[in-house]
Amino acid sequence: MFIIRRIRRSDISIVRRSEDKGLEVPMLNIFPRVRTDLNENLRSYFNSRLPRYTGIYDGDDILARLNSYLAEKEIVIKPLEFPLGVGSEVRLIPIGKSIKLKVVLISEYFGNGESSRYITANSFLIKESTKEKHVEEVISFIDKYLPENTRT
Repeated sequence: MFIIRRIRRSDISIVRRSEDKGLEVPMLNIFPRVRTDLNENLRSYFNSRLPRYTGIYDGDDILARLNSYLAEKEIVIKPLEFPLGVGSEVRLIPIGKSIKLKVVLISEYFGNGESSRYITANSFLIKESTKEKHVEEVISFIDKYLPENTRT
């Protein structure tokens, strides 16, 4: 007897598949690799609501805020952690039913004991049924969990 298990896709493979379908919306004034009317309209809407958004945040405090969101909403995914050593990790955070925020956890080492850990949140993944009201959920999330950008 064979047991069939559902294999969970990694967050990066989900991101790549969404990018290929035109279901990624940049939160900055840049254009997605695959442009569609939907992602272009939602990108423009987001940028009109948060025109100065940069999407880069300093480390541990923001990481704690993101993990508290996961706990509050009872989202069952592995807690967010910075990569050990040097590197980056792409993670998706569900915001409502139609959007997943793409966050990249980055750890850099510059030598001589100098290092940096920060988070970027500069795009989100959508479904074909996503509307502007769903983008408002992302804006509310940013207002509550991501303070003004702190990295220069």
